[in-house]
Amino acid sequence: MTLRTLQLALIGILALGGLVACGESKAQLAAANSYSCTDLAREIGKREQRKTSAQVDGFANSMVSIFTSDKELRTAADVETGVNLIDEIDAGKSLNQLQKIYQAKGCA
Repeated sequence: MTLRTLQLALIGILALGGLVACGESKAQLAAANSYSCTDLAREIGKREQRKTSAQVDGFANSMVSIFTSDKELRTAADVETGVNLIDEIDAGKSLNQLQKIYQAKGCA
């Protein structure tokens, strides 16, 4: 698999990820509206941790991809980087949605 083919596949995966990564579902948002401020803060913290973990994992996989000479390892790292990016986007959307609920409830 050439590098160009791999790049095109990754672009397709990321484009699909942008469509899939949609944050919290309607049911989750409805439930979040009934949470106490403490529970909302806890959920926000979980989303922040998930986003940070995805960023760190994505960076680590990018470094593996850049510095490895093993083609299979590079391909695996590239795919994992794409998955981490999707997870980061989803966690970011969820985080924004929960923060809006937190602010709307006056929990600051």
